[in-house]
Amino acid sequence: MLPFELKREQNLKILADFTEQHPEMKEFIDLMMRFDSWKEDDEKPEGRIRIVVGKQLKSKFHVYLSTYLAKPKIYLNSYGTSPSLTFRDDRGDHADNGCSINLR
Repeated sequence: MLPFELKREQNLKILADFTEQHPEMKEFIDLMMRFDSWKEDDEKPEGRIRIVVGKQLKSKFHVYLSTYLAKPKIYLNSYGTSPSLTFRDDRGDHADNGCSINLR
């Protein structure tokens, strides 16, 4: 097994342990992993992911950041025993778009 395949197996184990400890996150993780970077394009669902940080208020200016990933690709990573997901847009136009979140 190649080093990146070993790391993938380790990351999957960390994610499985996390999901077992936090069953309330299972639905979110299962949905996001449908866009897993290891899947072929024809295995992924069609759709977009919208990432929003902050609150949009009509009454006043407030911090609000929003982006859409037209062709989402999600990379599973880990730091120690903490799983993380990196969201990228796989449009192929080199307009890199996305973010990373630590699940723990």
